[in-house]
Amino acid sequence: MTWSVVTNQIEVYEKLESCASEVGEKLIWYKSYKELQEESFSGIVLIPVTKQELKADLQDIFTLFPALTLSSVPILIDFENGVDIRRAIRAGAFDVLPYPFQNESLVAAAREAEEILNQKKAIPKKEAPTKNARVMTVCSTKGGVGKTTFTVNLAAALAKQLKKVIVIDLDLQFGDVAMFFDSKPKKTIYEWVKEDYNSSPEKVKGYVHSVNDFIDIMPAPIRPEFSEVILEEHITRLISNLKLHYDIVLIDTAPYIEEKILTALEKSDDIFLVTYLDLPTLKNCKLFIDTLHSLALDKKVKIILNRDSKRKGLYKETAENVLGMPVHTRVPDFEKIVVASVNEGNPFVYSYPRAKISKILYSFAQELAGKQEKAIKKGFFFKKAASEGRLV
Repeated sequence: MTWSVVTNQIEVYEKLESCASEVGEKLIWYKSYKELQEESFSGIVLIPVTKQELKADLQDIFTLFPALTLSSVPILIDFENGVDIRRAIRAGAFDVLPYPFQNESLVAAAREAEEILNQKKAIPKKEAPTKNARVMTVCSTKGGVGKTTFTVNLAAALAKQLKKVIVIDLDLQFGDVAMFFDSKPKKTIYEWVKEDYNSSPEKVKGYVHSVNDFIDIMPAPIRPEFSEVILEEHITRLISNLKLHYDIVLIDTAPYIEEKILTALEKSDDIFLVTYLDLPTLKNCKLFIDTLHSLALDKKVKIILNRDSKRKGLYKETAENVLGMPVHTRVPDFEKIVVASVNEGNPFVYSYPRAKISKILYSFAQELAGKQEKAIKKGFFFKKAASEGRLV
């Protein structure tokens, strides 16, 4: 059984490597959880708890990097003697060992962990059922209102609900979704259209970029002129294909209306219109809503009031009066947190999970996840009734 350690401190690695070598085990050193997950490591993971490391909540780490508990068994090494053992095990840790420890204790814990991992591997994998994702499109009428930031963090919050999410970057000329996830994809929607548009729905998975075990992205083309190749029928096929593989299809759009975006809106179950408390933005959003009303799409719209602050001189009621519909979610103005998360390429719901802005996104994600579960159960009920010849 292979052992590994995740630490960026060479002193910690050397201490644990010495222990491992004394009992005849080789220790693989990973400097980050992302590196371990990208290597598809399977085995025992030693996770040091020091003053410099593991400041984030364990549950957040195990959710962001599911391989730590799905294909591996994590054992915490407590260098500070301050770990809440019960909370750690509830989060997903297999065991917690105080440091310094007897080598026999580490070996015993590792052998028990090996048995657990072998049991996991022995369980036959069930063939994944075909999914029928809920499609959600995020739009705005003006750049700079925080649409992509909202999209990326909503995706991350939905992933925390254990939903498999694909984010389609439909800002085809200047999309930034990949950058917001600190990702450098090798393929984009352009390559899919050029190479595999007419292939089977399964082939589309070869063109998405994986951020983590719960989030994938279909990036925008790397050059603005490539967007001209992508047509409305491509968008329709793309959404249809991706719905079979994910729980949520989340679409980020350019800040204007054109045929490809209208195609996405028509295919959506939910439309999130991100607005901002200034009159020109609200006026444009009202025109946008009127356009959707003429297309019988306005019933899908939920208003997201972003960067909400009393300092703006306008209030939620002002927005509701101008738009003629209620504000569904108010996202507060936390500029420092948002800017830091964008520059780091890490959604703020992960890097600042206890901030008010993150809690609001988590609450919204829980609401959406609950709606999806109800829709799935309703669909199952209708299918079952139809198969039994009952009227519903």
